[in-house]
Amino acid sequence: MITSQDIRAKTFEKAVFGGYEMGSVDDYLEAVAQELDAQAKEIAVLKGKMKILADKVEEYRGTEEAMRAALVSAQQLAAQIEADARAKGDAIVTDATAQSLEVLSDIKKQIASEETKLAAVRASYAKFLSDARSLCERQIRYLDAVPRAQEQSAPVQEQPRITEPEQGADDFGATQLFSL
Repeated sequence: MITSQDIRAKTFEKAVFGGYEMGSVDDYLEAVAQELDAQAKEIAVLKGKMKILADKVEEYRGTEEAMRAALVSAQQLAAQIEADARAKGDAIVTDATAQSLEVLSDIKKQIASEETKLAAVRASYAKFLSDARSLCERQIRYLDAVPRAQEQSAPVQEQPRITEPEQGADDFGATQLFSL
């Protein structure tokens, strides 16, 4: 490659006939040398800028790779979080279902127990009513028999008292219902 110094150092032999004027050739060579110097400086500046730009491109490529890696990592993390949330949600639903079935079973047991108690109370109530009816019917028969006895005998006799309660009357805390 020819430099500006090569051009400045170049000398030509003097021609005897028909040569060029030395001052014009020297001026032209100086102008060419100066132009070559300017272009060399411009090339050096452009090479420096190109290096800076190449470094920036590499930096951007590195950043782009890092961003891609971060994006992939974020997508994987999001998928993992979603899977964990689904698993936890399924576990919560399963636990809630088991608890609700347990509570429902307990409630059914309580209902069965209460229905058994209700049946026992109804049976006891029915027996009480039957015993009360029976007692009332006996009292009515007794009262029906009392006026006949007075008609048959003139003196007033002391009437017998019922001292024992009917069987089953004490089941409800009742004492002797009637006493004569």
